[in-house]
Amino acid sequence: MFVVSDDLLKLYKQSIGDLNANGNPLDGYYKGFLIAALSDLASDDISQEQLDSELGKFTTCLIAEALMNKTDIANNSTITLLKNKLSILTKGDRVDV
Repeated sequence: MFVVSDDLLKLYKQSIGDLNANGNPLDGYYKGFLIAALSDLASDDISQEQLDSELGKFTTCLIAEALMNKTDIANNSTITLLKNKLSILTKGDRVDV
């Protein structure tokens, strides 16, 4: 199960133009898309450390926004590129040097 941090929710709300403070009735709706985005990234074996990074948060918000707009994320080259970058960073973190 994924937990959506207040920082991630705030970033997502800013990215879609919702400038209301936390506690907005739509927060639960937004969190649903963020959880779906986090699930998608986790299914690509991306570490929690990378999900918590700035790039990870940006990618999560981008995927959540695409899902909210009913856009195909599987064929989105920007999302694919960002997911590949996060995957490479995850694998790099796992290698003992």
